[in-house]
Amino acid sequence: MGQFTAYLVKEGFSDEPRYVLHGSTVVENLGTVFDEGVTTLHGHALEAYMSSRRQRPKFIVQCASNPHAYLRRSHSSKRPWWSEFWDIREEVAVQSADLLVVRQAAGRIFLLTHGQGRHLANPHALVHDFGLRATLSMIDPEQIKATDIFTPSEVGMSTRKQAGRNTQIAEYDIDVFQTLLKAVSGKCHAKYKDLLTSVHGTDSVKFSFSGSVAELDTRLELLLSRYQSEDYRSAGFAWIDNFRQVKDPELLLNLNSALEAAVNARDRNLILTFPDRFDAPLDAYFSYKRVSRGHSDSMFPTLEIENYFGLLDQLGRPVSVGDLKNHCIAMVDYGTGLEMGSFSLYNCVYFEIKSDGKSYFIESGIWYRVSPRFMKDIGQRLKPLIEDPWELGMPFRTNNVTIESHAAKCSKEMIFNTHLAEHLNTKGKAELLDTKLISVHRNKIEICDVLFKDEAGHTFLIHNKFKYGASALSHLFSQGLVSLETLLDGELRKKANEKITQAELRLPDSIETRGAALSVVYGIISRREASGDFRLPLFSLINLEHFATAIRRLGFGVRISYIEILRNG
Repeated sequence: MGQFTAYLVKEGFSDEPRYVLHGSTVVENLGTVFDEGVTTLHGHALEAYMSSRRQRPKFIVQCASNPHAYLRRSHSSKRPWWSEFWDIREEVAVQSADLLVVRQAAGRIFLLTHGQGRHLANPHALVHDFGLRATLSMIDPEQIKATDIFTPSEVGMSTRKQAGRNTQIAEYDIDVFQTLLKAVSGKCHAKYKDLLTSVHGTDSVKFSFSGSVAELDTRLELLLSRYQSEDYRSAGFAWIDNFRQVKDPELLLNLNSALEAAVNARDRNLILTFPDRFDAPLDAYFSYKRVSRGHSDSMFPTLEIENYFGLLDQLGRPVSVGDLKNHCIAMVDYGTGLEMGSFSLYNCVYFEIKSDGKSYFIESGIWYRVSPRFMKDIGQRLKPLIEDPWELGMPFRTNNVTIESHAAKCSKEMIFNTHLAEHLNTKGKAELLDTKLISVHRNKIEICDVLFKDEAGHTFLIHNKFKYGASALSHLFSQGLVSLETLLDGELRKKANEKITQAELRLPDSIETRGAALSVVYGIISRREASGDFRLPLFSLINLEHFATAIRRLGFGVRISYIEILRNG
C-alpha cells in the first residue's frame, strides 16, 4: 500500500510545458500546471532566459514509460515503491527522487505527487481549498485523529491537536468563531470504506491506496464529488466558511494591488496596528524607518496612519507592496531612546476590501476571505452594543497628555485616567485605580482603571486601552471579564475594597449576579475613521462578542466607550 497526495487543478490550466523553444527564443507558458523554473529543456537559450529572470531551473524528465509522469532525478540506487506502481522504468532514487503525475479523471486534471513533487507544481494552478473541503465532506465527525488550527486574534499561533484515539471534533475544544482550520485527518465515513479508509486534508488530500491506476481514478472521482458537495456543512463544519486564509497567488496579487492603491490614495480607512504577537505599552513612541531620508528620527506619541501618510508625501512617488514590506514601524522608549521592537509596515496594516461580491481583510500581514453572512450576523448581534456607546465626555488630547506624562515621568495612560477620574467626579463618585493591583494565586489583577458610581447608584468598572490591534483589544476585553470574576469572590472582593479609599465606592459584601447595578466599560482610545465613525477590526469584534456574552451571562452589564484621539489641546 502506497501513500498518495492529490491536488485539484483549476479549470483552464493544462499540462503543456512551461517553456517552449521557438528557434533560439524561449517562450514561457503561464497557463500550465508546472511551476516557475520547471523544464525539460536544456541549452544556452534556456540558461540565458533563466538568468535574465534571476531564476534557477528545476530540470525534470518526462518518463518514456509513462508520458504523464515527470521525474526529478537524484543519485541513490534504491528504487521507491511508486516506480513500480506507475510503471516507471527509468533509474530513480528513493532518498530524494520526486515525481509529479498529471492525471485526468471526471473531466478534471489532478496532480499526484510523491517525494517533494509538490514543488514542481504551479501554485497559481491549484484549487487551494480542495483538500480541506473534500476531507470534511467524507470524514466521520466522530473519528477525527488530528487537527491543525490557527488563531490569528490571539498570538498568530498555529497549533496541532492530536488525540490518542479517533474522537469527535468537540473534544478538540476549537473556538469556531475565531479559529481557522488548516488541516484535519481521520477515518472516512463508513459509506466510503470500500474506496478510502483514512484521509488527511489541507490544500491537497493525502490517502493510502493499493490497487491499479484505473482504480485510483475512482478515488479521484470520489474526492472531486466530495469537494463539490456541501456535506461538510451538515456534518457540523459549516463554521470553516466564516473566514479563510487567502492562498491563491493570483488573488493575493490583486488584493495587494488594491492595498497599494489605497495607500497611494491616502485612504483613511487604512488602520495601523501592531502584530498580534506584540502588545505595545501605552507610554511608547513610534517612528517610521526606511521611508524618507532625514525623517527617520521623527517620533510620534500615537500609532496613526496620518503620520505615515505625511512621510509618504515627502517621498514624492507612489509606493508598492515591496515598499510596504520594507518600511518599518519602530516602537521606542521615549525616555531612553531605546528601540523596543520593529515591524514591517505591511504586517501592521489592517484594511478591508470588497471584490467580486466577496469581503477580504488583511491583518498581521495575512489576507483573509470572510463570509458576508458571518460579517452581517456578527454586526447585527453587536449592533446594540456598538451603536449605543457610553459617553465618557472626555477625549484623549494627545499633546496635553504627552506633555504632562513627561513632566510627571509616568505613562500617558496614567495621566489620561487621572483626568478621567477628576472629570467623572463631577457626575458622581470616581476613583483612580490604575496600577492598583490585588494578588490572586501568584498573579496580579487590576480591578479597573477608573471606578465610577453615578448619581443613580450604578457602578462602572472602566478599562481603557489604545486600539493597537486585535491582540491589544483582546487583552482589554479579557481584562474586563477576569476582574469581574475576581470580584465575585468574597475574599478577593475584600482585598479590592482595601485599595478603594472612598467608602461610597467600596463593593458590597455580597454581589447579586442577576440584575446587579454594575457594568464593565471598555474604553477604546482611537481616532475616527474617514466616515466620522469608530470601527473595530473583525477579530476584535469576534473577541468583543465572546467576552460581552460571558459578562452578561454572569448577570452584569457591558458597555463600549469610544475615546476620541485629538491632536491638539
